[in-house]
Amino acid sequence: MMAVAWALISTEAIKLRRTIAVWLAVGAPALAVLIELIAVFGRTAPPRGDAGAQWRLLLQPGWTAWFGFCLPMFIAFEAAYLAHLEHSGKQWKQLFAFPIPRWGVYAVKMLFCALLAGVSFLIAVTGFVIDVLSYGVVYGLHLASVLPWPEILATAGKAYAASWLLIVIQSWLGARFTGIISPVGIGFAALVMGFVLLPIGEGALSSWYPWLLPLRTFLAAPGDLHQTTLPAVFGCTGAVVSGAIACWDLARRRDFA
Repeated sequence: MMAVAWALISTEAIKLRRTIAVWLAVGAPALAVLIELIAVFGRTAPPRGDAGAQWRLLLQPGWTAWFGFCLPMFIAFEAAYLAHLEHSGKQWKQLFAFPIPRWGVYAVKMLFCALLAGVSFLIAVTGFVIDVLSYGVVYGLHLASVLPWPEILATAGKAYAASWLLIVIQSWLGARFTGIISPVGIGFAALVMGFVLLPIGEGALSSWYPWLLPLRTFLAAPGDLHQTTLPAVFGCTGAVVSGAIACWDLARRRDFA
């Protein structure tokens, strides 16, 4: 079993070399970092408060751009492209001809989408920190000595965990539809609908909405562990359950394999 899993992972890694999927993992967080840079240097005055409060305020535009738009759309494009690698060359049937479980092929696609999303998180976090430190140097703020790594990593970690359910859903859509436009279009429409739902019930409904789960981990105060952790827990558990269902559903289909 381990040999089969390693073969699937190695094959997928080889396919991804010098592909758009890798560039997306760099380009999407780079866009969020650029938005953060423009936002912090667009401030009319440095933020007030202690260093911790300054870090929190300066990082806010980047987190909002990344969790609210760039990350959901990145996952939609990434998942669709990973599936399109097989759709375009009609490779599904060739993969299923090997003595491996069909569900394993789809599970590896989801795994690599999650891994690439993890890489994009690392790039985004590093870029945001550099942006804020650059701002501090320009305005004479002593931010480097009080860099709040625990809070930054906790914020990114919760949002990443919350995004797993979205990765499963978009991976299912990517495998189910033969083109890139349909799953990405559904993802974009669902994201827009999520922002329509965001104010309803003081945001209670959006706490369970897959496309807004990463953002929901950030909207509450960092000290509110319940509100910031609940979307992450739901994203993880939902990914496990829905991932198993998605793999079962895709494995039993024959209309696009």
